Amino acid sequence: MRRYGTEDISPEIVKKDDEGWFGKLTLHYYLTTGKPFLKERDKEKVEKLTKNSPGKGFTPDVNKALLSAQIMAMERINIKQFFDPDKVFTHDNLREWFELICQPVNRQQIKEYLNMSINPERDTPVGVGQRLLMSLFGIQLTCIGQRRVNGKRIREYKMMSLNPDERMSIFARWFERDSARCHTLPINTIEQEVCA
Repeated sequence: MRRYGTEDISPEIVKKDDEGWFGKLTLHYYLTTGKPFLKERDKEKVEKLTKNSPGKGFTPDVNKALLSAQIMAMERINIKQFFDPDKVFTHDNLREWFELICQPVNRQQIKEYLNMSINPERDTPVGVGQRLLMSLFGIQLTCIGQRRVNGKRIREYKMMSLNPDERMSIFARWFERDSARCHTLPINTIEQEVCA
């Protein structure tokens, strides 16, 4: 499959691809390593969709093909905080984040752009974080233990790996591909984004 940037495709990759792995990797890539290429990618998608009828692409098709709105929604809710391998998450230290994403405007954007509903009465901060990570990127936090504070049990979670399925090697190939195609970015911008 050319879309993974390699001819070496195992049956496991084919199976994961059938389960939507490509879309999850694409979101992860353009949120992180591939961010400098996002505008160019979306511009090419719009041009492709409107090629036969300039300026008249079918709006749902165009909206579905673009990633910029999804990436902006993810940034707005600070999803990348979960990517920090040194940070430990609990229901308590995610409470402020949870209150932010439960605000009506943010819940609406999460539903519209990230295709996930949040119920402030039933959901928990860690539970929502886990659902977002799994549905968007196919990764999750790991429970690393629990402790008791004032008789209350507190579970602690951590991002153990952003590369559980060797996706970083795919990201490297995509970055090389995008770097070769896109000559509009100054090299220091690329280096800053990749190292961020």
